[in-house]
Amino acid sequence: MDKENHKQAITETKLAEVQAREWLSSDEIAIYLGYKKKTIYNWTSKVKIPFRKPYGKLIFNKKEIDEWLEENGIGLKKQKQINPPKMV
Repeated sequence: MDKENHKQAITETKLAEVQAREWLSSDEIAIYLGYKKKTIYNWTSKVKIPFRKPYGKLIFNKKEIDEWLEENGIGLKKQKQINPPKMV
């Protein structure tokens, strides 16, 4: 297996693990959505994405994220969008 195929296999494995969980960390939500962690932090600071912050640690409910994606017409989870819609 070449380097690129190995990297893709690892990414797919991580995505499968993340998809099976109910609550996701910042790292996991970045993998799930296909965005950089910096983008996720930017969205949370502007309250553009649903999240919780118990004990100072960001967590994301996958069901709420899926609903947010659908309600805002974002569609595919890996679709890049320059200005995501604000959370209502």
